[in-house]
Amino acid sequence: MIIFDIRKFYFNYEVRSSAFRTAHFVTSFSSPSSKDKYVKNSTSSIVFPTKSSRLRFALHRIRKMLKRIPFEKRRMKLLTFITLVIVSTVFIKGILMISSFVTSWIDDAPTLTFEKQNYSPVKYLGIGPNISTRLPKGVTIYHITKEFGAATLGGLGELVTGLSQAQSKNSSLNVNVIMPYYSYLSKLYRPHKYAHLSIKIRDKSGKWKNVGFLVYRTLWNTSKNNILTSNSEIPSGILSVFMIGPASNMIPLNTAFKASSIAKIKNSNSKLLPEWKDLYFCKAAAELIAYRNTIIDTSLFAIHETRGVDVVHVHGSTNAFMIEFLDHINHGKKFGKKIPAVVYTIHDYLEEQIYSNDLTNIQKFLDVDVFQVGKPQYFHNDRMYMSGYAIDNAQMVTFVSKDLAREMVE
Repeated sequence: MIIFDIRKFYFNYEVRSSAFRTAHFVTSFSSPSSKDKYVKNSTSSIVFPTKSSRLRFALHRIRKMLKRIPFEKRRMKLLTFITLVIVSTVFIKGILMISSFVTSWIDDAPTLTFEKQNYSPVKYLGIGPNISTRLPKGVTIYHITKEFGAATLGGLGELVTGLSQAQSKNSSLNVNVIMPYYSYLSKLYRPHKYAHLSIKIRDKSGKWKNVGFLVYRTLWNTSKNNILTSNSEIPSGILSVFMIGPASNMIPLNTAFKASSIAKIKNSNSKLLPEWKDLYFCKAAAELIAYRNTIIDTSLFAIHETRGVDVVHVHGSTNAFMIEFLDHINHGKKFGKKIPAVVYTIHDYLEEQIYSNDLTNIQKFLDVDVFQVGKPQYFHNDRMYMSGYAIDNAQMVTFVSKDLAREMVE
């Protein structure tokens, strides 16, 4: 047998050699099974390599493999390994330092405390719906709103439209509406150009610039729900609708109120901030109020004196800052007649009280540094909360329902 001859040769030649040479020779020729490598053979007296001899054999093979690898590759692998160790150490150390800094900062931060204020409930006293009022003939009311008539998207437009219809039926009242001129309304109302006005807005360099805009006008028949184009004397049931167009010479305000349908009246161009659009409408509407209050003169043959603008009814917190623009115009002595009274209506006491505008946006339309002196209660984290300012500065504040008013005061 071949195997017998090999083993005989093994004992004659290698019996006194080292365990390493024995293991190497046996594994090269006999190739015993994995189990027989580590135990004594049951059928013969052959003793296979021990654990120490196997370890020496493995180290020998590793040395041979390393000798086959070029020196440059070995050095690159060593440098890579060392680099990974250093980077890992720095990364772990950085995480520990950051976590330690955050922990110490949290421990040193002052405790946030809220002062508890107790407000005694106030019983709500509603105004009876049948209370008689005495108004002089020709009292003029101007509703400032983002929604009206065919531009009604929700409850705001429905309420303003219904209120205007009811007021227009009173022959003692002259009811008007000021709203944005959404582009899709040109196919429905066909208004005519009424006036070309201008307001001051800061440009990109922060300098004041005269920005022009067009005002359109149409007559709205509340009883038949259609539009009149006549500019003759306005009978009962007819009200004037003034629509403010986009800016004519300033980008991106030249895209204000661009809407292809009623569903998009609250959308804005990607370059035009909604806050800019709100402030632009407020300042333009205030300028229109000043214009309407100065151009009207009483005829010598008129029975009643032409009163100008008596009441400005502001709807919603997005239009609330118009009150400040009106006050600014008054200080500039641009009102020809008396200052109109302002009524502010809260339509949503949950959403409107948190509506705010960034001071950088307001700075584009007004000198914020001068305005906010003595008014810290309206500012927080570089933002101004418009509804609170309107409540404090309007001559009258109303709500859309008795339940809402009761929840606010009680």
